[in-house]
Amino acid sequence: MSLAPLRFLRRLSPRARWTAWRRRKAMQAAVDALPPFHQQVFRLLRFENLSIMQTAERLGYSPATVEAAFAEILIALVRSADP
Repeated sequence: MSLAPLRFLRRLSPRARWTAWRRRKAMQAAVDALPPFHQQVFRLLRFENLSIMQTAERLGYSPATVEAAFAEILIALVRSADP
């Protein structure tokens, strides 16, 4: 799953651009390393802008399961951003 391009990078200094690129790569790797269910939850919540309830209905899980998965996703992404 590819993250959206970062168009704002053109306005940054070379050093800031490099740092942003490294963080984006780390985040992309963290998303790619997630289990398939977590990747689906991430895509639906962040790219399709569905709510927890809508995501749960679409995937056939309880909202609590989707919420727990999203918490795990956020933890993985925070850890990937802190080298």
